[in-house]
Amino acid sequence: MNAFNLRSIFISVFILISLTLSYFSFYYVRDWGLADTQDYTSTQLLNTVISVRGALNKFHVLPSLISKQTDVQVLLLSPNPKHLVRVRNYLEQTNVIADSASILLLDRSGNEVAQSNWRNRQPTVMDNYANSDFFRKSIRGEQDGGVWFNERSGVRFYFSAPVYKLQKLTGVVVVKIDVVKALESTVTREHFYLMDSHDKLVYSSSSVLKSAPIDSSRISTEQENMRILLDGTQVKIIHRQGRSFLVRQVLLDDTQWSIGVITPLNVDETARWSSLGVFSGCLLLGLLMMYVREWRAKKRTQLEVVAAQLASEARGRHIINTTQSGLITLDERGNITFINPLVMQQFGISLSNVVNQPLGILFDQLASFTSLKRVLDNLADQTTSNFSPLTGYEAVAKRSDHSIFPALLSIKQMRTSPAAEYLVTLVDITKRKQLERSLKEVNESLEEKVSRRTIALENTQAELLKAEKMAVLGRMSTAIVHEINQPLTALRNYLAILERIKSQPELMDQPLDALNHLVDNMAAITRQLKMFAYAKNEPQEEVDMQALLEGVLVLVAPQMEQESVLISCEVTQALDHPAVILADRLRLEQVLQNLLGNAVDAMRDKAEKVIDIELTSHAEEVKITISDTGGGVEEGQLAHIFEPFYTTKEIGMGLGLGLSIVKNIVDDLEGGIRANNTCKGLMFTLSFPLIQSRKSNKP
Repeated sequence: MNAFNLRSIFISVFILISLTLSYFSFYYVRDWGLADTQDYTSTQLLNTVISVRGALNKFHVLPSLISKQTDVQVLLLSPNPKHLVRVRNYLEQTNVIADSASILLLDRSGNEVAQSNWRNRQPTVMDNYANSDFFRKSIRGEQDGGVWFNERSGVRFYFSAPVYKLQKLTGVVVVKIDVVKALESTVTREHFYLMDSHDKLVYSSSSVLKSAPIDSSRISTEQENMRILLDGTQVKIIHRQGRSFLVRQVLLDDTQWSIGVITPLNVDETARWSSLGVFSGCLLLGLLMMYVREWRAKKRTQLEVVAAQLASEARGRHIINTTQSGLITLDERGNITFINPLVMQQFGISLSNVVNQPLGILFDQLASFTSLKRVLDNLADQTTSNFSPLTGYEAVAKRSDHSIFPALLSIKQMRTSPAAEYLVTLVDITKRKQLERSLKEVNESLEEKVSRRTIALENTQAELLKAEKMAVLGRMSTAIVHEINQPLTALRNYLAILERIKSQPELMDQPLDALNHLVDNMAAITRQLKMFAYAKNEPQEEVDMQALLEGVLVLVAPQMEQESVLISCEVTQALDHPAVILADRLRLEQVLQNLLGNAVDAMRDKAEKVIDIELTSHAEEVKITISDTGGGVEEGQLAHIFEPFYTTKEIGMGLGLGLSIVKNIVDDLEGGIRANNTCKGLMFTLSFPLIQSRKSNKP
C-alpha cells in the first residue's frame, strides 16, 4: 500500500471522526443547556410557589377570626336591622384592611345574610350558595379554600370557615380574593400560570399564553414534546408563536392546585453553533497535524544522528561531572587514563599529574591492603588474565599534600575489547568514620554509666533490706522485752514475799497461784514465737466450713456477750457445691478465733459493736468475710498488717504475731487472705479452694 492510499484513508477517517464529534457535541450542548434551563426553571418554580403561598396564606385565618366576632354570631341567631348594620360595617372595614375582594356571611341554608360590598349592591339582591362546594364543606364544620368561578365576578380565590354559637353551627363566613390583584402584587415571574384541581386555568401572567390561548390541561398531560436527556432526566417542551418553552409544573398537596412556570429556550441554536465550531476546529487541527507531520518528516532524518551523538556525550559528561563518587578509568595495565572533577577535588591533583600513572600512587601504605594490591598487581602483570572485581573495599587514600583520609573503593571491568578498560569508584568516608567513633564512645560511656548505676542500685537495695530487717528486730525486741519484763518484775516481788512468809506457811498458797499464772503468760509468749517460727504440719481432713463456723461462734459466745458485741452471720452456698475443704480443723478454729478476737479489741471503745460474717461457696472456692465497726486502720498500715511484730495496739497489748500466724496458716492451707477498710471498720476476706477443685489442681 503506497503513501497516497495511506493518506486518503487517514483523511477519510479524520473527517468521519470530526463529524462524529460534531454530532455528539450538538447533543451534549443541547442536553447541557436543557439541564441548566431545567435547574433554573425549578428554582423559579420554587420561588413562585413560595410567593403564591405567601400571597394567599395571609387570608387563610381571616374567616376563622370573623366567625368568632360576637356581632356576627348574634346576627345569625337572631337577625335584626341593628345587628345587620353593625356586621355590614365590620365586614366592610375588614375587607378594606385585608385588601380582599369581598367577605360574605351565609346562614345554614346558604342564603347571603350580609357582605362587605353592600354599598355597591341592591338591598333586594341576595344570592344563595347552598350548592357551592365550599358551602357544603363548611356546613360540615370544615375549613376550606379553593378557586371560585363566577360569571358575574370572574375568577376568585376563596377561604371559608363555619360559625359556631353555643357549640351550634349557625352559618358560614366566606372571604373572596381577587386572583389578579393578589398574585400580581406579589409574584413577579413573567411566565407563570395557576390551575385549579379540575385543570381550569385560574391565572396566567405569561404573555405567550395570553396571546396564544391553549387548553391548559394539556400542559401537564401532553407527551409528544417530552425529551429525555443523557442522564435520564425528562423535560417538557411546548411550542408557541414559533418559539420553544420549557415547562415545569408542581401540584400543591393541600389545595390540589397546579402551579407552572415556562421558560424560553434557545439551546438548539447554541447547540448548532457548537457543533459547527467543533467540526471547524477538527478540520483546522487536521490541517495543522498534516503540516507538522510533513515538517517533522523533513527534519527528523537530519537531526537523528546529531541528536543521538550530542545526547550521548551530554549524558556521559553529566554523569561524570555530577556524580557524588570519584570516578577513575584505568587501561589494561592498571594505569590512570581519566579522573572526574570530584577526584581532582579530593586529592588536590589534575589529570595531567596522574595520567598514565599506576593507581597505587593515590593510596598510603598500599602493601597493608592485600586485596587492593593483588588486584593492581594482576592488572600490571600482562601474563595473566585472571581479574576479580573489588567491591566496597576500605583503604587509606593520600592527597597531594601527603595528608590521608579513609576511602571506600570498587574496581570493575567496563569492556574487554579492543582493549580492556576498568572503572574505579572512590568515596571519601571520613565523616562516616567520625560518626562510627563517636557512636562507639557514646556506647562505651552508656555501658559504664549503666554498670555504675546498677551497682549503686544493688547497694541501695541491700541497705534498704538491712534497714527493714533491723526495724523488724527492733519492734520484736521492744515487744518481747516489755512482755517479759512484767512477769519478771512480778516474780521478783513474789520471791521477796516468799522470804517473808517462811515463818507463816499458811500464806504460801496465794503467791504460788500468782506465780503459776505468770509462768503461764510467759509460756504463751514463747509458744506464739515458736508457732510463728515453725509450721505445724498436722494431718488434714475434710472440713465443713459451715459447721466449723457455727462451732467457733459457740466458743466465743461468752466473750461476745461480756463485751456486748452483736454477731450477724449469713451463709450462702450452692446445692451442688457444699462448703467442704481439705484442712486442719484446729488451725482453722485458731484463725477464726484470732480474727474475731481482733475485731472485739478494735471495737472496745466504740458505741456500735457489730461483727458481720458471711460464708459463700461457688464453683471452685469458699469465701468467708469478717467485718467489724472498729473504725479500720490507715491506708498506709494495710500493707504491713500481716508482717511479724507489727501491731496497731498499744505496747503491752500484744506482740503483733496474731495476724502473721493467721497468714502463715492460710498460706499452708493453699488459701488466701486480704484486708481492706469499709465505711465503718476493717474487713478480712478468707478464701479456700473447694475439695474438688483442690484435688483437680494436684499433679
